[in-house]
Amino acid sequence: MHVLVVDDDPLICKLVRFLLTEEGYQVTTVDSSHAAFALLENHHPDLFILDVMMPNMDGFELCKRLRSADSDAMILFLTAKSELGDRVSGLQLGADDYLVKPFEPAELVVRVKALMRRHQHFRESPHLTHLRVGNMELHAGDLKLVFNNDKGGHLVSLTPTEMKLLRCLMINAGHVVSRDVLLDTIWGYGMANGDSQVIDVYIRRLRKKIEENPSNPKFIESVRGSGYRFIGTVSK
Repeated sequence: MHVLVVDDDPLICKLVRFLLTEEGYQVTTVDSSHAAFALLENHHPDLFILDVMMPNMDGFELCKRLRSADSDAMILFLTAKSELGDRVSGLQLGADDYLVKPFEPAELVVRVKALMRRHQHFRESPHLTHLRVGNMELHAGDLKLVFNNDKGGHLVSLTPTEMKLLRCLMINAGHVVSRDVLLDTIWGYGMANGDSQVIDVYIRRLRKKIEENPSNPKFIESVRGSGYRFIGTVSK
């Protein structure tokens, strides 16, 4: 699987390339967002590892443009920007994970492996996750959500992380799923040291995509002090 590292620090690029090549990944490194876009004309990476603080176009803007182009690749921020607000901003823009520099090499490898497993699962197992509630159909293998109506169907693209979160809520419809359970289900390795605010960020993103009125949701209900509950009768 192909990893594209976008970072203007040559030492970081060298380290990440060494770590991931040792794990069997194909790794390409570039030093700017513009160089990344030039490479994308002929390549389609499975995972982007992005620095934030780069000249001309920072990593946040690059992430935003990738998601606007409906890229379903995984995105991991690897950056020295450690404030909670920065991490929240990255996740809101569509990143799947966020790791702060300086970092432990073993942790980066674990996170990359987890992201790649998730990405490969949805590509190879479309038959495992076809769920329906009302006029909404979830096609997890294709990372698509379809809203059917009299005029046809409205298609919504989801990232692998958004899809895994929505699927977890849907298969537990009617039951409260705690933030800790969602963290463990989606990342599986104590992502962000159990920081439940990460889940809240993804829930807000999901609501913007699937709810007619995100501030008054009819599908994903907040249960104060407990977690979230999906409302509706789900069938396969």
